[in-house]
Amino acid sequence: MINLVSSSGFSVSKSVDLENSDAVLMPKKVSDGYLFAVADGVGQTLGAQKASQIAISQLNEIKKIEDKPDFKKYFSQIRKEFIRISKSSNELYNMATTLTVCFVRNNQVWYAHTGDSRLYALYNDDLIQKTIDQTEHEYLVSNGIFSKRQVSKMRRSNVLMSSLSPRVELDINEGNFKLSSTSNSLILMTDGAYKFWEKNPKFSNSTMSDINLFASSLKKRILNTGPVDDFSVVAAEFQEANKAFKSDSQRLAF
Repeated sequence: MINLVSSSGFSVSKSVDLENSDAVLMPKKVSDGYLFAVADGVGQTLGAQKASQIAISQLNEIKKIEDKPDFKKYFSQIRKEFIRISKSSNELYNMATTLTVCFVRNNQVWYAHTGDSRLYALYNDDLIQKTIDQTEHEYLVSNGIFSKRQVSKMRRSNVLMSSLSPRVELDINEGNFKLSSTSNSLILMTDGAYKFWEKNPKFSNSTMSDINLFASSLKKRILNTGPVDDFSVVAAEFQEANKAFKSDSQRLAF
């Protein structure tokens, strides 16, 4: 059995004058595991806000997971809700969101995502990206068309090649891996957050060893520099139930 030792997160709008198109699900106990997620509504429209909120709301309704999560079923149910709602309003016809979901049970991690939000695992004070961005830039690099350095110098924006939408068929990336004694912390980020991490991917060792310090430090970095998009983080640290906790506190920093 696995226990949630600590959790931290935030979801902040780019500007106080704008609605937040991101949405998050903080670690939630489902059966004998934990479910959590981030969603980033595509664009700055009512449809974007609705899409991310509905995606998270639908996941929050999950009450039981028998063996392993049926992500295709969950994503399909969310898309069906998008289709139903979009029929009632032309303004919602183009609704879309990225969605990255993680479920942890007995040291096993399952994840699924569409779009460009990310799951990271913390290994020896270093963040390792576990998901693959469904973007044009990633496609060009993974297919050997351009190098990462060449892509980073491109002037055109990084276009999403997939998202959760009533107009687009599902394209979900799934994977799984095990937690270990050197890697028991997971971090979800929307692009508005990880872009600031990538520019300077380091904090002090003490900050990197504490997900609460990591989340608060990254939030401070973004606010001090100036957000370029809505930005969200969900971080969670786990430990086997038969081992001593490093801390028995759980904190949520919104």
